Amino acid sequence: MRSARPAFDGLLHQRTQFVLGGICLIGLGLRLIGIDFGLPLQLHPDEWSQVDIARGMLGGDLNPHFFRYGSLTLYQLFTLNGALELVSGSAILSNATYYLTARMLSAVYGTATIGVVWWLGRLVGQSFVGWTAALLMAVAPEAVRQAHYATVDTALVFWMSLALAFGIWAFEKPSRSWMPAAVAAGLAIGAKYTGAFVVAPLLLLMFMARGVYAPIPRGISLALAVSGVILGVLVLVVNPAMLEALAQRWTTDGDLNLEYQNLIFALWLLLASGAIVLFVAGIAGYFTPRVRLVLGRFLYPETIVFVLTVIAVFLLSSPFVALDFPTAARDIFYEVRHIQLGAAAQVAVSDPLYAELVPRAAFPEPFFYWNWFLAQNGLLVVGASALGAGALARRHPALFLATGLYTLLLLVTLLRAANKGERYALPLLPILYIWAGIGIVAVSAWLTERRRMVSRFGLTAVMLIVPLMSAVELVNQNFIIPDTRVMAWQWLAENLPAGSIVVREDRTPDLEHVNPAFRIFPTTGAFDSRTFQEWRAEKVDYFLIGTLREYYGSNAVRFPGIVQQYEILQQQSDLVARFIGDGRTMNGPPVWIYRVP
Repeated sequence: MRSARPAFDGLLHQRTQFVLGGICLIGLGLRLIGIDFGLPLQLHPDEWSQVDIARGMLGGDLNPHFFRYGSLTLYQLFTLNGALELVSGSAILSNATYYLTARMLSAVYGTATIGVVWWLGRLVGQSFVGWTAALLMAVAPEAVRQAHYATVDTALVFWMSLALAFGIWAFEKPSRSWMPAAVAAGLAIGAKYTGAFVVAPLLLLMFMARGVYAPIPRGISLALAVSGVILGVLVLVVNPAMLEALAQRWTTDGDLNLEYQNLIFALWLLLASGAIVLFVAGIAGYFTPRVRLVLGRFLYPETIVFVLTVIAVFLLSSPFVALDFPTAARDIFYEVRHIQLGAAAQVAVSDPLYAELVPRAAFPEPFFYWNWFLAQNGLLVVGASALGAGALARRHPALFLATGLYTLLLLVTLLRAANKGERYALPLLPILYIWAGIGIVAVSAWLTERRRMVSRFGLTAVMLIVPLMSAVELVNQNFIIPDTRVMAWQWLAENLPAGSIVVREDRTPDLEHVNPAFRIFPTTGAFDSRTFQEWRAEKVDYFLIGTLREYYGSNAVRFPGIVQQYEILQQQSDLVARFIGDGRTMNGPPVWIYRVP
């Protein structure tokens, strides 16, 4: 008699695909609603770094000349844009089309991450954990928001989660290859340099998976010692002063700020420490078998090939990081400085806000991300995540150490950054949601078997309420309700005569990108470097004022001259329109429009 088991397995597999597909469709729907928000205006401050750079590469220069992030998504957008132009008969597409294409790529990455999180949850916990984590990821408010933007963050989360999933997959069965994890990790770094944080937990899994290990040969120990000597000589020859002189040539403004100097000195100390460690380990290993045995735990062909593969894949995805290293080094320095200061690095030296931007503590505002996660996900998700982490530590210490190290590395980096942004914590969500699923399983284990499944589904349904409501509200507020800047732009297009001269502050409609009929003076603050009378000498017709006026007004003692200029503007100009978000008819930053008589 023919067994019915294969047919049952096939039916179960089809049902799994159907349910997972349904969850992904829910996630995709949330990520596509209002995805064309604001266009053709550029309302997000970072979208240009992917869209405009990739668009410029269509001219034939494959060097992006932009390296604040890896180049993976740039080349993907370059390919997509090229295909679109080819389909459209080599026509130049509208600016809005390029931006919408990039946002669609982000939405696809965000949706694909749901499937990866489902698999990762199954690997870490069990099938139910995978379903719970996938549902939470589908409706995760911050994941939904970031998937609307043409930025690198959703790609980063996808590749980091996939790398971790492949690592755990290989850890479970020694015969499996670690190369898929290495490739995914290299692509994560290619999306954004912080993807490198996934490498440490993957190496930890590799070390724990290796049961029997042998000492390294004495020749390898000698090679380590020689490498330490070479690196040490290099460190002594190329001292911090020389590095600072080189870095000064790479800065955009010629200024070598304190943050640059600290970063360079930290790099020099790291290299010097590495030279000492290599030399001591090599000499000790050469004369001591026990040290060679310890080194054999970490230095073996698989780990070396793994690391080299990660580096190779990253360089394949971002080749000009090496081929155009001076530009890449300058941009990487810029990005580190930007994160440390919490403001655009090129204006941090001259901007009057600079004094407010320097971190005053090792971990400024440590509860920022805690409050964000609690507000968006609710106490039940937070409690389940904490409980699940503890349960995983008891039942599978190796996986807890790997996911815990991953979380710890990201948390330390997040807390150290002065430029706090919820999107930086996006890679943490898959682990926190998987822990939440494990927490529900742990709670249900206290009940009888009859009530176990009912309690799991009930707790999951209740746990989804807060993040789902948060996601719906977020989509409505950010992508459905008209933005004040869009409303202001429409008013300007209808009421300003062609040829008008307009001064526009930051956080107001970017007219220079959508209306060449006006002559635009974009500036951070209208009176940071010029007075009202100096603007009048330029025959300015209109001022677009944003949120900076409120900041200067609340710090009038420190900025009396700038505050006075805003007062003169109010006295000698006419307020012809204003757009203030009320959360119902419009949302966004306030915009005031003044006409100069």
